[in-house]
Amino acid sequence: MYCEQITLKDGQTRWRCIADGPRNPVTGRRRQIERRGKTRREARQRVEDAIRALEEDGIDESVSKSMTFDKVAARWLEVYAATGVKRGSIRIREKEINILNNYFAKTPIIELSHFMYQDMLLRLAKDG
Repeated sequence: MYCEQITLKDGQTRWRCIADGPRNPVTGRRRQIERRGKTRREARQRVEDAIRALEEDGIDESVSKSMTFDKVAARWLEVYAATGVKRGSIRIREKEINILNNYFAKTPIIELSHFMYQDMLLRLAKDG
């Protein structure tokens, strides 16, 4: 792991740490993880947390920030349809996804929370 102190445009100093994470599973290329923090310890901890999330959960935060709910739902539906379920089941899921897209379509998947989901359920119940 490599850590250095950097100076931002406004004159503040921060720490930046870079470490090698797990290789990209699709391309096999090297993947470096970079995080910043006010202290060296904070920056190092952020890098370690990001690497741990990649290794244990397989979640890449940089990809999660750009993936919207509608993209993830469409991809899930493709996988669901490929499992060999009946066409009627697929149609039901399409209808449900269209309803959810009214509320969450362009929301980044990483920003969805339990509170947002609960609020959507309450609004659906209220509207009928």
